[in-house]
Amino acid sequence: VGSLPFDTDDLDSEIVLSADFERQRFQVNDHFLARQVFARDLKSLAARAGIASKLISPHVLRHAFASHLLQNGADLRVVQELLGHSDISTTQIYTHVLAERLERLVNEHHPLANQG
Repeated sequence: VGSLPFDTDDLDSEIVLSADFERQRFQVNDHFLARQVFARDLKSLAARAGIASKLISPHVLRHAFASHLLQNGADLRVVQELLGHSDISTTQIYTHVLAERLERLVNEHHPLANQG
């Protein structure tokens, strides 16, 4: 994936994140936002918001997006489509992460987990 296509005719070229942020203008080249530009700007915005920039990346954002959808009952096929996965098994990786988290939470918090 070299860049993320979008139609600038349908979007305001300025994206307002909150009243505390000045308007952030993403650099657009021929209707494409280069992934490197997006990553750089994302890290810059994270730092301005008080989030350690090393903790945020487009991959982290994408993973969190998919995980939150699935945690809140989204259909796996819908998440597959939103992420652009051609094979459902790629999307199923997120369900394994959720299952591992659930098992860890049960083991940490269930009163009978440490017996036996």
